[in-house]
Amino acid sequence: MSIGQRVFLVVSSILVLALLYSRFAASAVGIPEEVVVLIFVSLAAGSFSMLLAEHWFTSPSDGVINSLSVLLAMLPAYPSLSALGVWYYILVGFALTILIISASSLVLMSMSPNEGTRASEIARWIKDFVGVAGKAKVLYVLLAVTAMLSYLDSQSALFLWLAAYALAVVAIDPRKSLPKLLHAGRESKLIGDIIGVQSRTTFIAKLRDFRPSVRLHDIVEFRVGGDKAETRKGIIIDNWVLNSQQWVKILSGKDINNSIGRDRVNENVYKNSVHLIETTEAQQLLDRFVGTVCEGSDILSVKFDCAGRKKVSEGALLEIMVDDRPRPASAADLSGGTSSRGCL
Repeated sequence: MSIGQRVFLVVSSILVLALLYSRFAASAVGIPEEVVVLIFVSLAAGSFSMLLAEHWFTSPSDGVINSLSVLLAMLPAYPSLSALGVWYYILVGFALTILIISASSLVLMSMSPNEGTRASEIARWIKDFVGVAGKAKVLYVLLAVTAMLSYLDSQSALFLWLAAYALAVVAIDPRKSLPKLLHAGRESKLIGDIIGVQSRTTFIAKLRDFRPSVRLHDIVEFRVGGDKAETRKGIIIDNWVLNSQQWVKILSGKDINNSIGRDRVNENVYKNSVHLIETTEAQQLLDRFVGTVCEGSDILSVKFDCAGRKKVSEGALLEIMVDDRPRPASAADLSGGTSSRGCL
């Protein structure tokens, strides 16, 4: 989704909550006003984070901010949240745990930025955990739902409306669900456009907002150059987010094109467009694809920019593509300064 569409959905969701508050808040008799406000604000914060603040992923720094904000909301409200009982302490403990491990991940990554170390492995595991449990929408919706169950009548209209809203906030993935809803019925394998050429066999593409889901090692078809340029095949070997846009790196070459076939799979492959393809030949290529060699490899160790689907172990015989020609994995190929990237 574009930033304008996300802002529109955030404003719309807040207006829905404001309408529910004005319509049903007066019916919450006997419930402290602070608790009612806390429930609505928590749901608003969850939808805001889902659509804007954490549109693509949750980093450890986000986990620190999210858990700290929840703690700052809960701790001063302790007298009003007394009906939560033990659940108050469970929520505070959970938020405090997210805060501690998120901060620990940041410290470990700063102490050991190099890949492969014990500290970096622990930091990566913590980052993956925080990416799920430390989301703002998870923390705030947990707080809102716990307060709803403790204070509101489960048969009341206010409870049912807020429960439906909370379920939507947790269940909807803005990267997948919303684009499908906005563009239902539009089947297309078009995922993006070639923006730059990194090397003779490596291309950079920017993904479009409305597209099928894309994963590492997906096979794509694209064309670079004029209208009469040859259609090429490639493998997505890297992806990242920059300026709220998703980007991918595509590895192509003669061996990949020959393995998958040079016949065009998609009919409407125009200049610089990138399309997903699924063929038997593509799957056969992925079954033997190991990864891409990066600079600094030598006879003792082969370093990979990314690992493919094929699992390898010590003693495995590999074939390296250098300048589109297969060569055995010899010392000259790994350390002699030929092409810095190749297909294994």
